[in-house]
Amino acid sequence: MLSLQSDPRLQQYHHNQLFQQQQQQVQLFPYNHDSSSLNSDFGGAVAAPAPASSSSSSAAAAALSNVKLSDPNEADELWGFWLIIVVGGFVPYKVALLLVDDNTLMALAHQNYKAGNYKQALEHSSVVYERNPCRTDNLLLLGAIHYQLHDYDQCIAKNEEALRIDPHFAECYGNMANAWKEKGNIDTAIQYYLFAIE
Repeated sequence: MLSLQSDPRLQQYHHNQLFQQQQQQVQLFPYNHDSSSLNSDFGGAVAAPAPASSSSSSAAAAALSNVKLSDPNEADELWGFWLIIVVGGFVPYKVALLLVDDNTLMALAHQNYKAGNYKQALEHSSVVYERNPCRTDNLLLLGAIHYQLHDYDQCIAKNEEALRIDPHFAECYGNMANAWKEKGNIDTAIQYYLFAIE
C-alpha cells in the first residue's frame, strides 16, 4: 500500500502552504521618520489597527493613512526605516529583522552593499553575525562593508575571523592587503597580497 506521508512532494506542498500563510500575516511598509507624520505614543510605532485582511497590501496601506509612506525605491534613505505589520500590531524594524531568516538577510545585505548603502548592509549582515559568527561568507561581506566605511581595523578583524575558520580563504587575504595598504602599511599589504595569490 502506498503511503503519502513520506512523499517529499507532499511535505514540500505543506511547507509551501505554511510559508504562504506566514507571508499573508506579515507585510513590510517603509515610512519616513518624521514625528509630525506619526500619531503614536509607542516610540515610533504607528498605533493604527492592523487590516482585517492582511493579504491585501492596499488595505494595509489604507490603515496607515496617517503615515507618510515613502517610495519603495527610496526606502534606504538615511531616516527611513521599515515597520513590520503583524496581524494585531506593529513591531520596530530592528525587532522585525529578528523574524527574517539568514539567507534573506544575506541577500538584503548584498543588495544594499551593491547599491552603496553600506550602513544598511552592515545592519543586515550584523544580525546574521549575531546568530552565526562562524559563517565565512558573512564575515567576508562584513569585512568588505567595513572597508567601504573606511573602518580598516574592523575590515581586517572580520577577515581574520574568517581565516581562523577557513585558512585557505584567499579573498580574505586580498581584502586584508587592501585594508593594510589604505592604512599605509605597504610591507604588510604586500605580504597579504602574496598570500592571496599562492
